[in-house]
Amino acid sequence: PLAVGLQEMNVTTKNSKEGTDAVEKMLDKQNEQNEQKSNYILVSGKVDTNNAGIGLIIDTARAGNVVHKQTVDNDNQANGPNPKGGRPIFMVLTDKNYLFVSMHGAQDGALGPKENEFNKYMIEKNQKFLNETVTGFLADKKVTEVEGAYVMGDFNDRYDAIKDFDFGNNITLKYEDDAPKACCFNWDSMANEPHYDKEKKEGDN
Repeated sequence: PLAVGLQEMNVTTKNSKEGTDAVEKMLDKQNEQNEQKSNYILVSGKVDTNNAGIGLIIDTARAGNVVHKQTVDNDNQANGPNPKGGRPIFMVLTDKNYLFVSMHGAQDGALGPKENEFNKYMIEKNQKFLNETVTGFLADKKVTEVEGAYVMGDFNDRYDAIKDFDFGNNITLKYEDDAPKACCFNWDSMANEPHYDKEKKEGDN
């Protein structure tokens, strides 16, 4: 792949053999085996709340070298272990003018079984946040066009509410088909209101 987005990472020190260090060692082995046809690196960052980490694996042989990166916390997380943040977005620009974004989406679990309310939250708290954050990042770097733009993430978008992104200057991205389903496949994360009570009684399977 050209790139892989990673969320909920442990950003670790070199030679710790854990977290980002373990991923980097795996990539080193991969690069040794592929006869320099690709060159995968891990670029990562974290935010203060819970030291939440996030990253991107990028093939610099095709996408170019990283010249700009920024991590921003999404403070829209409504409940859970980090109700005031800890859901980062990570943005990277390369010298070949590729834009890569990895995001861990905020959510309000209490709205989970209420499809309309949950979708409204996704649009207002994740799609809008990502649009504004990436647009600001590009404007700050004075970028008005890109060679390619890729958004990856765990959006917690269980009902597939987010269909597109708009970063200004005609830099738009759209899903061609159904979006990937969100974690996790149980009544708390996937069931909508008509089925919620029944599935909850039957257990978390």
